[in-house]
Amino acid sequence: MTYESFNTTAHGNGLEGFINWTNILSNGWMISFFLIFIGVGVYIVGKNKGINKYLALAMSGFIVALLSPIFQLFTYVNSQVVIAGLIAGAIGVGGYFINGK
Repeated sequence: MTYESFNTTAHGNGLEGFINWTNILSNGWMISFFLIFIGVGVYIVGKNKGINKYLALAMSGFIVALLSPIFQLFTYVNSQVVIAGLIAGAIGVGGYFINGK
């Protein structure tokens, strides 16, 4: 198995080129895993700061859903990540209004 080498003509220059290259190597999952990592981090930090768990889930879901189009300007982002972010946001908001205090 050979890996494609970094090429500034094909992938771009600087950070954008590096992101495109690593995204191609990982079959489009590098940015998606990065967004998932951001969402989980926001949820954990929100819960540790005393925010209701449903609001922390909604906040992390909406951040993932809002960051995805920004990353789509530079490279490919799986649409499942956007849908999962919106679902997490909806579950968080619904859970807060049903069970929140």
